[in-house]
Amino acid sequence: MQKLLFAAGCVLLIASSGFVGCGDDSTNPLGANDDAAAAPGAGDGEITEARAEQIALGRVPGKVLETEREKENGKMVYEIEIQADAGGVKEVTVDASNGDVLEIENEDDEDDDDDDGKFLGIF
Repeated sequence: MQKLLFAAGCVLLIASSGFVGCGDDSTNPLGANDDAAAAPGAGDGEITEARAEQIALGRVPGKVLETEREKENGKMVYEIEIQADAGGVKEVTVDASNGDVLEIENEDDEDDDDDDGKFLGIF
């Protein structure tokens, strides 16, 4: 009888030890790898640069030329410059906090020298 109780106790001890240390402090219920959230350039609660590029390419198919993370109008954004498959270079501004596309503009329209068309005799 003592051997039976001892064996049952060993089984319970071994079975319960399998659960010790299996958990972690992660808040991810699926246990997925969250290394992307800690990627350089991404702050707490922000999307990663790679995710911002995916979002931008979903709106403007092409090839990413450059990505910058900066503060614009009080919020962190990613500005992704894309050589568009349809032609031209586009800049897609993505909100770093939630992934919303805030703006898509033609990169060619960004010159700030106020001479648009003056040298072409249009104005």
